Amino acid sequence: ALVRSSGIRRVEELDWWETTRIGALTIAAAQIAKNIGAKALVAFSKAGDTVRRLARLHVDLPLYAFTPVPEVRDQLALSWGVETFMTDFVQHTDDMFRQVDEKMLGLGLAKPGDYVVVVAGSPPNAPGSTNTLRVHQLGWMLSQFLHGEQGALLATAQIVNTVPWTEAKFYAASQVADEARHVEVYRRYLTEKLPYAFPVNPHLHTLLGQIIREPRW
Repeated sequence: ALVRSSGIRRVEELDWWETTRIGALTIAAAQIAKNIGAKALVAFSKAGDTVRRLARLHVDLPLYAFTPVPEVRDQLALSWGVETFMTDFVQHTDDMFRQVDEKMLGLGLAKPGDYVVVVAGSPPNAPGSTNTLRVHQLGWMLSQFLHGEQGALLATAQIVNTVPWTEAKFYAASQVADEARHVEVYRRYLTEKLPYAFPVNPHLHTLLGQIIREPRW
């Protein structure tokens, strides 16, 4: 039906309420994104349904879709306000958030420290599995990877000190060198490419501390 508002004829808003799990998640994601001032909505989808449900809400925010399926990317080009990126198949949700960081920060779509609201499924790449809503701070996870590698560097160094055989010390020392290279790559990426780095989160800090202070070393 058409209604008149300030002399302008417009389409009356639909009176409906989402009752499906995926639909309810998309409505919640849109509302949270507006409330916290997020820079964008992000959806991972193998079939495209989650993205289309977000698109029909017409949220005044960028909507980025990530899919590993070329046909779905082409179909989503017809959805309102959607920009779609091709991604690799992944096995873990952490890899999804890494893809968000790399794409959005790499293309200048947002800045490190900005928040986005992500809707995804776990396990990844399973159609109809959408069950996850996350407020994600861009760059945060990449920093935690760096701190994890720093912890691995300390742990492998402890192994060199602990093992009694010369051959084992040489082998462990090669692992120290590998971890040192990982630390350097992540450090340079965070400080030269982004540039932004977050401190280690308290839970990871506790875990690394327990490993280093383990009395059996």
